[in-house]
Amino acid sequence: MELASEDKAHAQRAALAWFEEVTLEPLGNGHIHQTYLLHSDSSPQERFVLQKINGQVYGDIPALMSQTLGVLKALSANT
Repeated sequence: MELASEDKAHAQRAALAWFEEVTLEPLGNGHIHQTYLLHSDSSPQERFVLQKINGQVYGDIPALMSQTLGVLKALSANT
């Protein structure tokens, strides 16, 4: 699955909040979301999963993100 140039540019701009240079590669072939492996060119051993959420499946993305943050906070409190 090739990353559309508009999506790639948007993802790279977002990643620049944390990294100076990034590389994005398709990861798997999801049916609902587009998933990519992101790594910093200056620190390639650090890798992250970047997922574009399908707004047609999840109509209220802010609520989804709020729920995700709540789960992450609960999990981190238990470690």
